[in-house]
Amino acid sequence: MVYVSKKPLKQKTLIRISDMLIAHIANIQTKPKAEKFLNEILTESEKIMLAKRFAIIAMLSKNQSYTTISRILKVTPRTIAKINTNLQAGDFDFIISQLQIITKSTKTGKMSDGFSIWLDIVLGMKLPPRGKGRWKFLDEIEQKKKSS
Repeated sequence: MVYVSKKPLKQKTLIRISDMLIAHIANIQTKPKAEKFLNEILTESEKIMLAKRFAIIAMLSKNQSYTTISRILKVTPRTIAKINTNLQAGDFDFIISQLQIITKSTKTGKMSDGFSIWLDIVLGMKLPPRGKGRWKFLDEIEQKKKSS
């Protein structure tokens, strides 16, 4: 669980440090720099939490079932339901719009660099282990999409 101090910051201070963080993130232009930044500022638990949250949003936007999401990401249906409630309320519209840009640009052979860098890093895009069936989970997702 992520710990946040019970002592509140002054609103002015919170705004200033939030602005600094956003400006710093906006200035990161390469995958290695983004990876270094995230590795330095986030704990392993925080990276996993963010990656899973992002993946749940992406999978829900692609109409994946709770069962599939739960099995692949090792999260509870309750966690998925909380995120889905926010998704239905429009809380993740920007993320969804960026995912749609990636999907369209991938089909045309172009890739939106900034977002794809962030996506690769946050999701820790590592290839599945070598061997037969390493992409089986992706095949299952595609089969379910086609049968829907």
